[in-house]
Amino acid sequence: MAKQINTQKNDPNETPFSEETEKLFKRALRIMSWIVGVAFVSVLILPYFNNPVVDTIARYIFNTGLIVLLIFTVIEFVSDSVKKWIENHITKTHGA
Repeated sequence: MAKQINTQKNDPNETPFSEETEKLFKRALRIMSWIVGVAFVSVLILPYFNNPVVDTIARYIFNTGLIVLLIFTVIEFVSDSVKKWIENHITKTHGA
């Protein structure tokens, strides 16, 4: 007798958001993850050019990637609040 595991989320406190809100939230996180990925890959590649200008650009790219990564992490922790803000912004925009 194998025990069945319930893999669905059954959180009664979870607030359902509109499809448009979820779509915008996922798109924002996807864009941020691409920025982080491109930033860190370019930081690995750009130093091989041995050029001071490119090194300066790589430093700024690294700092940008690091800041976006921190913002991404904070947004993930407070995702419900961010989704509520997006939902309110959408209703204000469409209601006006």
